[in-house]
Amino acid sequence: MGRIRRSFDHSFKVRVAEAIEGGARTVLEICQQYQLQRQTVERWVQQHVSGELSAKSKKISREVELERENEKLNAKIGQLTMQIDALKKADSFRRTTRSDGSWIISSKASDPVITLAKPLALPAPATTRGQKARH
Repeated sequence: MGRIRRSFDHSFKVRVAEAIEGGARTVLEICQQYQLQRQTVERWVQQHVSGELSAKSKKISREVELERENEKLNAKIGQLTMQIDALKKADSFRRTTRSDGSWIISSKASDPVITLAKPLALPAPATTRGQKARH
């Protein structure tokens, strides 16, 4: 079986290096608490002293900022695409409803329909006058 490779957050590495640099903790204490290799912790301290960890911090924060901006722009693109589609549909609907041939009954076609229509003859209402009520 292979070993499981752990990855640590950049802020964790900086906190560990600062704790050792400040004298609050020793390398041995950190290694025992977090079950880390001594070489790994010493490398983090060296990177912190040389400024590599802070440079990574700036790079990471810039990447996060760019990702957020990218998400906002993608959302805006989606919104604008939906608006364009809605406007195209509205324009298409407007064009079809304004053409003369699109209506089923237009003013020219309604006259023959009206002259051909006859009034409906309703049946006479039922009456009960001639009948006697039986008890």
